[in-house]
Amino acid sequence: MLLAWIQGQGFGQEQIIRVLPDDGKAGVQAQWRTPRPESGALPARTEMFGRVSAAAAGGLAAGGENLLDVQTDSNLTIRQPLGAGAQLQLTARALRSRGVGETRQAYEGGLDLLAERWSLEADGSFRRDEGEVESLSSRGQDAALQGKLSTTLLPTLPISLSYAHNWTDREQSDPTPASSQSRVLSDVVLLKAAGTLGSMELDLEGALEDATDEETSTRSLGASGLLSLGLPVSRFLQVRLGLVPVFNNVEYLSTGAALSTRSLESSLGLVIPLSGNLEYRLAAGRVDAWSQQEGPLAGSGDPPYRQTWKGTTGLSLLAPAGLFGLAQYGLAKTLDGSLAHKAEGGLGYRGSGPAALREIGLGGTYALTLSEAGAKTQEEGIWEAVLRLEPSQRLGLSASYDGRLLAADGESWQQRLSASVSHRPLPGMDYLLEASFSGSGGPGLEDSLIHEYRGRLELRPPPLLMDASLWLEELVGLAGELPQGELLSRATAGFTLLARAGFSVHYSLQWEWLNHTSLEGPGGHAFKHMPGLALRSGPVNLTLDYALGHGFRGLRHDLSAGLLLPLRGSFALQAAAQFASYQEGASPVLPWLASLGLAYEF
Repeated sequence: MLLAWIQGQGFGQEQIIRVLPDDGKAGVQAQWRTPRPESGALPARTEMFGRVSAAAAGGLAAGGENLLDVQTDSNLTIRQPLGAGAQLQLTARALRSRGVGETRQAYEGGLDLLAERWSLEADGSFRRDEGEVESLSSRGQDAALQGKLSTTLLPTLPISLSYAHNWTDREQSDPTPASSQSRVLSDVVLLKAAGTLGSMELDLEGALEDATDEETSTRSLGASGLLSLGLPVSRFLQVRLGLVPVFNNVEYLSTGAALSTRSLESSLGLVIPLSGNLEYRLAAGRVDAWSQQEGPLAGSGDPPYRQTWKGTTGLSLLAPAGLFGLAQYGLAKTLDGSLAHKAEGGLGYRGSGPAALREIGLGGTYALTLSEAGAKTQEEGIWEAVLRLEPSQRLGLSASYDGRLLAADGESWQQRLSASVSHRPLPGMDYLLEASFSGSGGPGLEDSLIHEYRGRLELRPPPLLMDASLWLEELVGLAGELPQGELLSRATAGFTLLARAGFSVHYSLQWEWLNHTSLEGPGGHAFKHMPGLALRSGPVNLTLDYALGHGFRGLRHDLSAGLLLPLRGSFALQAAAQFASYQEGASPVLPWLASLGLAYEF
């Protein structure tokens, strides 16, 4: 969502804030993509290529119904030069596939028009997925329509206007009350301009969003903007002016209530370059906010008008390599309201060239909000640390740690620690090790801990005619306190052997253990064995996969096979088959599906 309710940057005032680049030049680098391809190479004549496939499928569904369907996986691309360095590209794709217990559909189309100083991009898509495994079923469909017009008629001030329409409908059902359904419809318009006009830096943004969420029975209409000007007074001083208007209206369709808010933030700041990339910033601003409630909300909530004065000061050292850091303090006072303090700091180093130290950094934020009477109403701390080392081109190490602690109507926390090692000790040998630990908790929530471990080994010995890959993963999760809490352990191990002739075999084993397989029930194990083979000899492609599952989830067999056989010219024969066997209650279920068709590439 482009517009969201947040606590006004920790300054004790609820308002909608648009997060935009602080610097116009940085905004250009981060957001602008030159319409013309980097290579500048355009086709001299019309190009058309793609793939067309069609297959007839039939089988038996899990419920005993006969299945008849048509499948396709086709795509088309057309590139047409228009002269004067312009190019038109049209793309289309159609996918319709069906398997045992699942159906997928995807239809996409796009248009790209590239010229010397402007570009037009438009695309649309529709997707639909349905799946059913034992007593669980899910259904989802979404549609999207997007368009973007970009121009560099002013070389130093790129401008873009975009529109996006999204519709999502998701539903999941099972025998328990845990079934869920969500429908969201949204339209978004964005205007962006960031760059320079002469010696003046300019950032201009506007956003308009209309969204309806049927799950929460709400409709929201929001608009926001940003105007930021950087005016150089001298080599040692720059004045920055800012204006941020925001409007938001939320209707609660089920109750008839409505909440409307408006705010206008104006700011004036000074930027003083001290040395190299070191800058001192000083800014002051004022936020005027209005709110109005209708229906059952009338007369409740925040006062109809609030005025907040803000000030920030700090040092920043920004550099792509070498030392970087930030030290900043902010203060905000709402008249007849809260007082908020916010301190941010960080220090780090980025290596360049052959240096082993690629990056090291430590940063954090502390925010404190006091009521008008001086009582503490909210306290928040955020911290982060990162380390990346590359002692050699064959060895890389990284580690990170971040966390958050919030005290407001109870205490909530979350933290995550991760580390990884990638190494190539010998030619043709690579391995990767990863580990992460995360946890969270808060009022009304059970404390949860998650451990994840991954390892992968790849062998490509030059004297042999075969490559090998080995992998091992484990996930451990804990919610609540034992023995009443829930404990999950899921481990996966496997290998792949690939012959240089195009023949490969693979096998993986998944082991899952739960301390409660049902509410307050006993623990149990579940296993899944997945062997398979593939033959890719020239244009011939043959695959065969089998899966055997047993344990507390029941006994299940799955078998699938696929064949792609070239025919005369660019035609190919494609065939596939799937079969499953499992129990539902006391009755056996034997769904299957087979398909046969042709594919043509051009």
